[in-house]
Amino acid sequence: MKDKVLYGEVMKAAENLARALRAYTGEPMNCILSIFTRDQDVRTPDDPQGIPDYYSVLIRSAECEHYDDSTLKAVRKIYYCDDDFGNEKIMKVVPYYEREAES
Repeated sequence: MKDKVLYGEVMKAAENLARALRAYTGEPMNCILSIFTRDQDVRTPDDPQGIPDYYSVLIRSAECEHYDDSTLKAVRKIYYCDDDFGNEKIMKVVPYYEREAES
């Protein structure tokens, strides 16, 4: 059952990202996303307690030849804590680098 839930969540996220890229422009786009869970190696002394998750995302035109010409670049760490009911929730997201799309 855990495998089916994971599969469903990942497919839903990928489909939502594809739809968002299509809505952003009529031009071909690509998105490169990497996620690492419980990545102790990215933790720094200034970060909150706990072992973070980490993600890196790069969105750019399919014709883009240069990394710096991307629409969005973001690298972040995600820290968690327990809520009042003992459920894990996101406590803090720590950006490394980000370039937002222009509005």
